[in-house]
Amino acid sequence: MTKSIDPRTVEVVRAEIAEYHRFQQIMHELVETNAEICDALLDSDRQSDDDPTGAEKRGSAARSRRKSKPS
Repeated sequence: MTKSIDPRTVEVVRAEIAEYHRFQQIMHELVETNAEICDALLDSDRQSDDDPTGAEKRGSAARSRRKSKPS
């Protein structure tokens, strides 16, 4: 789409376009970083699931008591 702009505002519009492109780049970097974080979390979860010792899991230190059956 082409628009005509007043010659007196050309520099303002150019600056706004540059800021828009900067915003797009920042958003792209944010999405990429978020994807990397999500991948790392998934890998971490997979590793803890594969750990037979359960070392990564943090359960309660106290054991729960069994309810006695009614006689």
